[in-house]
Amino acid sequence: MTDHDLSTEPAATDVRANVLLRRCLAYAADCLRAARDHFGDDEVRAYVSLSLGGGTA
Repeated sequence: MTDHDLSTEPAATDVRANVLLRRCLAYAADCLRAARDHFGDDEVRAYVSLSLGGGTA
């Protein structure tokens, strides 16, 4: 999940993590709803992981 629009200031770390996690969960929920609507069942599952890795250089 991209986070380029979120503050990179050290003081904003907790807020940034909270916003990013909510963004990821909302995206996963939307994908699950779309899969249910498209395939007609609830067998699709999601996995959301939040880490500090994957930063840009």
